[in-house]
Amino acid sequence: MVNRSKKPLRPLMNIPLKESPGLFKQFIESASEAFVLLDENLTCLSINQAGARLLGMPQSELIGKNILDVVPDVKKSGRYDKYMNVIKTGEPYYSDELIPSPKFGDKRLTVKAFKVGAGLGMIVDDVTERKKTEDALRHSEEFFRAVTENALDGITVLDMNGKIAYVSPSVKHILGYKQDELIGTDYFFISHPNEILQDSKLFDNLTQISTFNTRTESMVKHKNGSWRIVEAVANPVSRNGIVDGIVINWRDITERRRIEEELRSLSSYLQQAREQERALIARQIHDELGQALTAFKMDLAWLNHRLNAEQEPLLKKTRAMLELTDKAIQTVRTLSSELSPKLIEDLGLEAALDWLTEEFQNRTGIECKLTLKSKDIALEPERATAVFRIFQEALTNIARHANATKVKVSLRETDSKFVFRIVDNGKGITREQVSNPRSFGLMGMRERARFCGGEVEITGSQDKGTAVIVRIPLNKEEPR
Repeated sequence: MVNRSKKPLRPLMNIPLKESPGLFKQFIESASEAFVLLDENLTCLSINQAGARLLGMPQSELIGKNILDVVPDVKKSGRYDKYMNVIKTGEPYYSDELIPSPKFGDKRLTVKAFKVGAGLGMIVDDVTERKKTEDALRHSEEFFRAVTENALDGITVLDMNGKIAYVSPSVKHILGYKQDELIGTDYFFISHPNEILQDSKLFDNLTQISTFNTRTESMVKHKNGSWRIVEAVANPVSRNGIVDGIVINWRDITERRRIEEELRSLSSYLQQAREQERALIARQIHDELGQALTAFKMDLAWLNHRLNAEQEPLLKKTRAMLELTDKAIQTVRTLSSELSPKLIEDLGLEAALDWLTEEFQNRTGIECKLTLKSKDIALEPERATAVFRIFQEALTNIARHANATKVKVSLRETDSKFVFRIVDNGKGITREQVSNPRSFGLMGMRERARFCGGEVEITGSQDKGTAVIVRIPLNKEEPR
């Protein structure tokens, strides 16, 4: 704030005391500052409305009163002697201080006192609120600096030309640059070449829309030439609806992404190992247990044919044993198919899903209808198995939790994607259940889809059922 008190006030020595109130009446009465005219004894000759409001008394009551009667502490504070010194020497006096007010509490006032004729003229400005605002702004700036200077995340301010106007010290730990090495440079200097166009478009959008903000993930250049992955939140800074800068908060997530990738690789390896183990167990069940049960059934059939009508109790027993053996053989086939869906290799994904749908309906009694809106959907065995497992998990969840009576399943091909939709009429899944980190079945479904470059969307509505939508690219993509 400019201190205008440094410029001396010229005494109004040539203005007759008796003429001054009339000469300046219009100017004085319209002013926001208090104008007071005192005689040589500091008795009030004239005061404007602003002065009367400041003192909390009508103008008529103030005229003729001595300053000691209106402001009792003026003597004790030493201001009285300073005012008298102005009359004596003609040297103006200026003060900016906190002055106690019995009616209004402490006031921050600026007082300019100067000689007028044989008396004293005073201009008093109540700057209490202004000082509060200035103090608040100063504290706000100090707080902002304390936050930014100690923040672990990087904070960058860009001007309207994309130049870095401010960068927090934390950038040294993240990118290796000192603050003065980046301030004044183009922000796109640290952008990855493949992302400069994307960053430029984002910057243009932010400078055009004052309420727009966005969260992005991008790569920025370290001083040593390596690339760091950062998660950035960009917001425009505007005044009166006009954008005059961009603030970007960004966090280094390189290490987090590396750990996530390692975990995903481990998860992928474990899934492949699990599928291989399932295939091994399925073959052993099918080949060894299945063959043993088939041989046992043949022996029972041989025995059953050699019993005559007079051995009815034995016939009855062997027939029951044959039925039980048939059920055991069927169970072995079901277990073998569920453990390793060989149907996918033999007849394709659609046939495997059709078989799984029929098995689910027979086992649970829940009506399950499969609709194919596209034929011969080509997915390599790895992704086809992933889709089968997702469907298997979805049906298991329906049987365990949904209390559904009907399930509709549809498969279609659209926009180079395989879209698989499972909808039930059960009690519905909640948002909390969908996002629950302990819902390992749902997590497994998402991970399987992700490894195929796809996604799983799960939504529910209370008492209106749950929908699971799986989207898998027909052309193999890298996991996201």
